[in-house]
Amino acid sequence: MPPFHGNYANEQVSGILADFFAASYDTAAKIPLTGTMRNEVLDTIVKYYSLHLPGLKKLNSLEVLKEVFI
Repeated sequence: MPPFHGNYANEQVSGILADFFAASYDTAAKIPLTGTMRNEVLDTIVKYYSLHLPGLKKLNSLEVLKEVFI
């Protein structure tokens, strides 16, 4: 059952993050990701840091990269 607050990663993103945390530097690049899933994982990480570090300024670089590569 998902939490009521809505600040959580879905099952697929959680699985990908778990794979990254368990991977070595060499094997992390072999984790298959679509462009859409890569964006969702990045958005989840940014939301996590924004929630846990209230003084963190908005990261514009992520939006710039999305515009360039989409």
